[in-house]
Amino acid sequence: MKAALAKFFSDRYANRTAVGANLLLLAMYRFAYPFARVLRALRLSPNQITTLSLLSAALAAYALTLQLDAWFYLFWAGAVLLDFCDGTVARMTGEIRKTAFRYDHSSDLGKIFLVILGCGCRYESTQIWVLSASAIFFFMFYMVINHDLSVARQRRSDSAAAQPDTRIAASPPTVSFVQSLNAALLTINGHTLLVFFLLPLGESGAILGLSYFLMLSALRAARCIHIMLGLPK
Repeated sequence: MKAALAKFFSDRYANRTAVGANLLLLAMYRFAYPFARVLRALRLSPNQITTLSLLSAALAAYALTLQLDAWFYLFWAGAVLLDFCDGTVARMTGEIRKTAFRYDHSSDLGKIFLVILGCGCRYESTQIWVLSASAIFFFMFYMVINHDLSVARQRRSDSAAAQPDTRIAASPPTVSFVQSLNAALLTINGHTLLVFFLLPLGESGAILGLSYFLMLSALRAARCIHIMLGLPK
């Protein structure tokens, strides 16, 4: 029974680089796997799945604005699920993007912007609007800084590739509970979309969700800046 479930909810096509020690992210990839197989059987391309995820997020944001909470949960759950399916299908089929434009990445920015905007429109509270604007700003700022860090690391990687690697390969480290908890709570990835399920739970729920996302984005941006300050130009 356990083997059958492991095969049905497989992590074979999970993004291992993104998962790391994040067991929550791994569990979400496993949950999305059977849905990804259905979408593949329907011959939907990864970009089409990404588009469906973006449309579902837009409908969720609209439902959030109109206080149609059941519809919000349905559409936002669909957006999150499809967000994990597009990359899974891409790895299943080998349909990896062939241009520098990252449609899936851009759509993620759009989904987060729409749901936070919908939250501000729903409550029409000065405190909520300030938190919404701040959360969007710090998240976008983090994305820019994180991209700059990735470029800097790639340059160092390309430079190091020219040198022979004499290091002995180390065994994969064992993931502790603390590491897994840290990865789940203090990193931004697909699992972070779950925090927006708090938004319909009154102003207190919205303040909690937005404050957490704001703090997380600011912390990740500060970490990127700290790392970049230690790298040569």
